[in-house]
Amino acid sequence: MLFLAVFCGFLAEYQLEHKIEKDREKEYIRSMIEDLKQDATTLNNLITFFSQKGKDLDSLMILLNTPNIMEKGDIIYLKGKTAPYMRYFASTDRTILQMKNSGGFRLIRNNFAANSILDYYAALNFSDQLQNINRQQAESYRNIALDIFDPMIFEGMISDKTNIVTKPEGNPRLLTYEKKQLTKLAGAIHYFNTSRRTLGVSYLEQKQGATNLISILKKEYHLK
Repeated sequence: MLFLAVFCGFLAEYQLEHKIEKDREKEYIRSMIEDLKQDATTLNNLITFFSQKGKDLDSLMILLNTPNIMEKGDIIYLKGKTAPYMRYFASTDRTILQMKNSGGFRLIRNNFAANSILDYYAALNFSDQLQNINRQQAESYRNIALDIFDPMIFEGMISDKTNIVTKPEGNPRLLTYEKKQLTKLAGAIHYFNTSRRTLGVSYLEQKQGATNLISILKKEYHLK
């Protein structure tokens, strides 16, 4: 009888612990779904931003090659100043980090869900690499732009109160109109814009990955 009582107590404790772990597993999944929704929203905004950035870079390349370039100083300065301004993706990773730091990932007993989660966050490494390449190319653009744009005009285009860039007054001149220098800058824009396109495709794939993972987790854990 004593053995039976101890054994029953052990079973009750085991079932309670099992229920607690299942509840925690679902809590992690619900939290991760919210993170993924935020990722999808952020990526959607970035995709829109990248599309507009591409149009601006294309426009600047055309302006640098226009025959009447000396008459376009205000718009060239505006686009030249804002050209390297970029926004990049940072995943909402609070849940995955919490799971890693607390050992909570062991609670994800659904192998399909666990592998899908790992695949999604592993794909972020590729986006990080593309972002670093794009940052480097933005820096290359800035270095070449130093020989073409007057920094004092750039400085006057930024509001101290709002930090917003505005078009300069009048028709400011470039430091040089030498064809070789302008072509060099156009080349830097081309490579910068090419990596922007590649990164934009990566963001589209990552957004689809977030959407797919949300669907998988909801299905596997019977969540609405």
